[in-house]
Amino acid sequence: MASNIKINSNDNEIKDNDYNIAIQSSPTLLSEYHEDAIRQSNLIVKNAIFMIWVGILLIIGSFVTYATGVTKDLVVGTISGSFIDIFSGTILYLFNKTDKDKQNYFNNLVKMENDRKFMDLIRDSKDEEFKKEILTKIIDNDNKNQ
Repeated sequence: MASNIKINSNDNEIKDNDYNIAIQSSPTLLSEYHEDAIRQSNLIVKNAIFMIWVGILLIIGSFVTYATGVTKDLVVGTISGSFIDIFSGTILYLFNKTDKDKQNYFNNLVKMENDRKFMDLIRDSKDEEFKKEILTKIIDNDNKNQ
């Protein structure tokens, strides 16, 4: 019956000559969590970059005010600007490190959710031959990816 089954995990589709089933993407807690994480990530990165510029401008301002003779104390502004830059740079470094781990975790959750959807689709199917072929293809596909 079904000899040309293709499973495309990127598109969440199972295709066959007789079947063309697409799993509809609906807003799930997982996708909402991911969108919220992206918003938070953008906010953290934008603020850290803004603070780095503030630190650089503070250092430049300290040199300009010292060079023009407005103040005789170059150390306070330079140290303050350097501290802001080091602190903001550390935030960016730690954020990037944890963001990679979070993205791997999210990718694994998405794969598990897609696998669950495929299993629900197979379980709800009435055609036993279709179930066997799809399960075989999923197992083969998983073995190739490992």
